[in-house]
Amino acid sequence: MNPLAKLTGTPSFNPADPTENLLQGFTDFIETWEMRYEVASIGELKADATEVERKEHKAKVFRMCAFSGERLKVDLKAEFNQDMTALKAADFDAMTKKLYDRYKPTQNRVLLHYQFHQLKQASGEKVDDFINKVCQHAEKCAFKCTNESCTAKDAIHKTLIRDQIIIGTNIPSIREDALEREYDLATLIAKARKIEATEIATKELAYEPLALSFNLPVLTLKAQKLKQSVKLGKKGGSTLKQPNEGKVFWNKDPN
Repeated sequence: MNPLAKLTGTPSFNPADPTENLLQGFTDFIETWEMRYEVASIGELKADATEVERKEHKAKVFRMCAFSGERLKVDLKAEFNQDMTALKAADFDAMTKKLYDRYKPTQNRVLLHYQFHQLKQASGEKVDDFINKVCQHAEKCAFKCTNESCTAKDAIHKTLIRDQIIIGTNIPSIREDALEREYDLATLIAKARKIEATEIATKELAYEPLALSFNLPVLTLKAQKLKQSVKLGKKGGSTLKQPNEGKVFWNKDPN
């Protein structure tokens, strides 16, 4: 069976659509397509298929996807100088690399970095959701060192993510704890989750006595008992306290 038949809601990308960032659109398309492909190709490839066979199969399916959009087909052919023989022989990595290079000039890195540094945790937004948002946006930025001789390829990337979480969180205790202890990214994420969970539990406990104090059946019962005690006082006399004065007096019936 054609793998495309199994791709429900097949992801699409059209370079002709108006967009400020073709590279990001293409990146999102490839990521979605690869995930769908992995699911769709289950059972299509033999268990003992070689790595070469797998790459060829993947390239074939991608060409079928790419050719479903007129503009993407034009761009792909242009990158191979209209040489269909070379295009058919190309593997998946070769095809996507040419398209990445083609769309790269449409990406404004400075704007992406600016948007990254403006990320804030919204009111009601869970800390996990905020962390994921920061991490996902960081992937669009040029924070990773691409030099092969670089010994700290991910260090700057992780440091900037950590710093933005600290700056953008709306939970002061997370920021205070992180600034005092100078956590790395992994430790910060674990501590942030723990702090948020603790604060949520503390707030829930604080509301319990308040909820009990407004328990209507309890209040009704207290009111009935108070009314009954006042009636008894009128009949035979009893010691009652004034609500605000706290004085003891005899409540006698003048008649």
